[in-house]
Amino acid sequence: MTVWMIIGTILIGLITGIVTSLIGASGVTVVVPALTLLFSVNSHIAIGTSLFVDVITSIVVAISYFYHGNVRLKASLWITVGSIIGAQFGSKWVRIISDEKLNIIFAIVLIISGIMTFSRKNKQFDTNKGLHINNRILQTALLLAIGLVIGMISGLVGAGGGVMILLAIIFILHYPMHQAVVLPLLLWQLLLFHL
Repeated sequence: MTVWMIIGTILIGLITGIVTSLIGASGVTVVVPALTLLFSVNSHIAIGTSLFVDVITSIVVAISYFYHGNVRLKASLWITVGSIIGAQFGSKWVRIISDEKLNIIFAIVLIISGIMTFSRKNKQFDTNKGLHINNRILQTALLLAIGLVIGMISGLVGAGGGVMILLAIIFILHYPMHQAVVLPLLLWQLLLFHL
């Protein structure tokens, strides 16, 4: 590695840490584009590298959020279970997809995540008006389904899990942003260990 590559990867790491700690997004939104565009790294290798970076970064950020009392895990358990199952399917499918098609799928996931994030704007959600079904079985099934879809996409492109879980927690469960941010970080760790 040249000195410039070392400096570049350190800068990528700094930016990844800032993005992860501020919005709970996976570092893949920074790492994969940087590695593929700046260093011409194969998409499959860039995604794998990003997943490794996510494990370390997310643990550190999650500990900080926990220390400040912004952790709510109970309601997100079933999204996690669904995500883990979905990730198994997605990570199997990625093996049969070409690098070119994987780049297109990755870009589509990022664009959709970005549009959903910007559509939130300054809306404040009432946590009592989120998706709360009185029937526990239906509520659990719905959360599992949400997690399953998120897990499949995440396993396929190695991206979007943190952001998609964050969006589901904000738009569907109506958690406040400070509590919602840490959940994707913690849940993403469980998901990464199953890819």
